Amino acid sequence: MEREVSALLFCLLLLPPLSSLCGLSQQRERIRDAKERELTDAELEAIVDLNDIDRFDEYLQPMLVRRVSGSAAHAAVRQHIIDSLESLGWTVETDDFVDAIPEVDDEMQGTLNFSNVIGTWNRDGGRNLVLGCHYESKYFSATSGFMGATDSAVSCAILIDIAASLTPFLQEQQIETGLQLMFFDGEEAFLRWSSEDSLYGSRHLAQLWQDTPHPLNDSCTMLDSIVRRRHFHAIPPHLVFRGEKKLDEAGIQRGIFVPQELLVVLDLFGTELGCSGCTRVLNFFEITSETYQEISTVESRLEFLGLLEPHQNDRTYFHPDPMFAEGFLEDDHIPFWERGVKVIHGMPFPYPPVWHKETDNADAIHWVTVENLLRILRGFTAQYLGIQPLSSPESSPPLFK
Repeated sequence: MEREVSALLFCLLLLPPLSSLCGLSQQRERIRDAKERELTDAELEAIVDLNDIDRFDEYLQPMLVRRVSGSAAHAAVRQHIIDSLESLGWTVETDDFVDAIPEVDDEMQGTLNFSNVIGTWNRDGGRNLVLGCHYESKYFSATSGFMGATDSAVSCAILIDIAASLTPFLQEQQIETGLQLMFFDGEEAFLRWSSEDSLYGSRHLAQLWQDTPHPLNDSCTMLDSIVRRRHFHAIPPHLVFRGEKKLDEAGIQRGIFVPQELLVVLDLFGTELGCSGCTRVLNFFEITSETYQEISTVESRLEFLGLLEPHQNDRTYFHPDPMFAEGFLEDDHIPFWERGVKVIHGMPFPYPPVWHKETDNADAIHWVTVENLLRILRGFTAQYLGIQPLSSPESSPPLFK
């Protein structure tokens, strides 16, 4: 995850909303009451009651292994993600492809098989809140023991646990916006971070969507249906014209091409946040600043109500003030952001002290922080989707074993 740091000065130009977008403009511009509502104090308390750290740990433990792309362990983790979501009744599909990688050593060179995993609930709704993370661990050498517990096994387990806790509500309530989880493969660079050696999975999927006709209207592409506003950035040269290869798409199922409202990418979660000297999440994108503030507000309300686990609260986990350094950190959101998708980059900065070290293992996990992140992100997701957590579902989702 050797992300390059680009220039901090950007010029953002927002043009008016497109009057017509592939015949979907009326649907795309509809304002939903659910997005405007705010969870009550009692509903936030109900969200906290959904936390089950044992359930979370069931999802996390199989991922606490060295899981380099293309390895048997990586395949096992991928299957664990698929099985976990399918056991909840989600639709799960994969975006499988082959790409060239640089020569690292005798063990890692040539081409490699990659596979993005996409889980969707209620995709007939037409639009989705998308939560994403990368699930492979970085390759250093054939003998390296790097596990990547916070990079990014914890983030992946958070997404699955959110799905597990909210699925009963999605089953029984009329939710207009769907929920989609993306587990990207090949986020890490194999040799040196560059436009070609990084973000293999997200680059492939974003390009694939750009090249794929919309299933409801083949006169436009999937990305045309995602973008509400055309916005142009003074993007540094290394972020432009990446030159993705158009790979064989014959095996890709069209079902994964569902319009996104917002893509939230999580990364490097698991170490302590919020204390003096600790890293924290920053608000980088102006176009999604108000939505990011919703996450920060959920955190502040949970803290005020005494619904977070006691922690060193010198600073919030999610920095409330805007930074607006768009493109400052490269991650799996970049290929989508370059194409006009609204994104939030949920990643602590500066990087945690265990970043890319073999000490990034189970011992690096700060469980109080993880418990609180689950409460905050579950609360945000429920609020964004318009879930009513006090309407108790008849049954709880099965726990994947």
